[in-house]
Amino acid sequence: MISPLWILIFLLALMFFVSGIVKIMHSKKSEPSASWNWAEDFSTGQVKLIGVVEVVCALGIVVPKLLGHGHYLTSASALGLTLLMGGACFTHLRRHEYDLLAISLVCAILSVVIVFLTSPILTTASNPSVFMAWLNR
Repeated sequence: MISPLWILIFLLALMFFVSGIVKIMHSKKSEPSASWNWAEDFSTGQVKLIGVVEVVCALGIVVPKLLGHGHYLTSASALGLTLLMGGACFTHLRRHEYDLLAISLVCAILSVVIVFLTSPILTTASNPSVFMAWLNR
């Protein structure tokens, strides 16, 4: 049976993976939509770097959990996504793009949830919890 934690991880990873690929293929001449106005503040190389970080972190939250070891990498990757979304929130707030700010804030909150639910501190055998057992089944 697929746990709620797996669903959350896969949805977040898929979202960031696709978003990262779009940013990697980004060029100033062919911006996907008007919601890409934030890219005016960054060079093409910086947008591509943001995309690479998103793809690496998206893979980093799924692959260690799938392989069954290196769970701290899942938490570290989710923390990286949280920090990246913090920067996105700051950029959208500064540009008064409140609709994109809301999306970035939700992504940041979901990333923080994954950080805490996959943290080695919470998932140790010395801290058994019915809630954690239900999430990781």
